[in-house]
Amino acid sequence: MGKRKRFATNHQRSWLWGRNVVLETLRADVWPIEELYWSSDLPESVQQTMREAQSRWHCVGGIEDRTRLTQLCGSDQHQGILARMGGFPCGDHEALLARVKTALAQLPSSSPRSTDPCGSHWPLWVICDRIQDGFNFGAILRVCDGVRAEGVIIGHESQVPISPQVARSSAGAVNHVPIFQVADIAAVLDEMSRLGVKIAAGSEKSKQTIWQQPLRQSIAIIIGNEGEGISPTLQQRCQLQLGIPMTGQVSSLNAAVAAGVLLYEIRRQQWTHLTSTSPQL
Repeated sequence: MGKRKRFATNHQRSWLWGRNVVLETLRADVWPIEELYWSSDLPESVQQTMREAQSRWHCVGGIEDRTRLTQLCGSDQHQGILARMGGFPCGDHEALLARVKTALAQLPSSSPRSTDPCGSHWPLWVICDRIQDGFNFGAILRVCDGVRAEGVIIGHESQVPISPQVARSSAGAVNHVPIFQVADIAAVLDEMSRLGVKIAAGSEKSKQTIWQQPLRQSIAIIIGNEGEGISPTLQQRCQLQLGIPMTGQVSSLNAAVAAGVLLYEIRRQQWTHLTSTSPQL
């Protein structure tokens, strides 16, 4: 294999700003915070939340004027709140397989059990194969949260890291979707397949559209690289090829939009099968 492609990061890119996404991150209490600053003109309830988070994470920071906040993050869009983030805590190979086994042990019965479409469903996993655009990755995570995916799997090579840009693009969903980073995605797929998970490729080259295939089962779907698609190594492990019908002049969708279409069609089939009425989406 060629040299591992890594994505450069710098001090400025570790800053997370914007009231909603920072407060959502603080509430989730998942992502370590190294520094936390806020403006004195914020509502007292918000300032109290900031003080509590600072105490909980034992991080430096405090009140700063808005000009200083702009200097720190390089943006005047901070809305008076700024956090410098540590490394995001992804699960590893072992944690992933433990979650897969737990999810499969709780498979739903074939008969309807609830009028809540989210109350009973097959596990749905998403594999990001070398997604390189932070906006795409964040949007994919937002969709995964929307369909209550069991988890997202990423590799170490040529994959954009979890960053404040990704967090903002995900509207905070990065804090709520289990993310697992593994050294060998192909090996993980082999193990998931042996456990009974069907491996699927989201591919514009598929001869069958997603509408033509039954998807009421445990599925792990691969979303490929923006330019190259799914790697041959992962493609050969796929038992299903899921295409999106395209009737216009453009032959494909970008990774995030394709993920949204594919994931919601999978869930539509699963939820419709498990409930007495179609879910109100």
